[in-house]
Amino acid sequence: MKAIVLMSAFIASFSFAQTDLAEISDAIRLGDAKSLSYYFDQEIELNIGRVDDVYSKDQAVKVLHAFFGKYPPKSFRNLHHGASSTKHMKYYIGKLHTNSGSFRSTILLEEKAGKMLIKQFSLERQ
Repeated sequence: MKAIVLMSAFIASFSFAQTDLAEISDAIRLGDAKSLSYYFDQEIELNIGRVDDVYSKDQAVKVLHAFFGKYPPKSFRNLHHGASSTKHMKYYIGKLHTNSGSFRSTILLEEKAGKMLIKQFSLERQ
């Protein structure tokens, strides 16, 4: 019985991870800061070029909107993802291709009230 409960929890966690990963990836690929903000915590650390600070959710949307305006996405693909079993955290690493070059993305999410929220988002030019 314990095995069934544990397996169900694992499958639910895996399904959730695939759903949020797909939605986050789609928002980045489309350059849709507003849709991406659905996953933002109330404060988020952004590391994008010369921008390296903690922003409110609304401010972060404006910063990302400006970035996507300057660097319109052509494609985005996930390279790696994983989770920490002790801190209820997940990370996604991907590659964003734009008209002006490529960027490595790193996204750190933390579970809060049963929902995975982006705590940190970075884009490094490659």
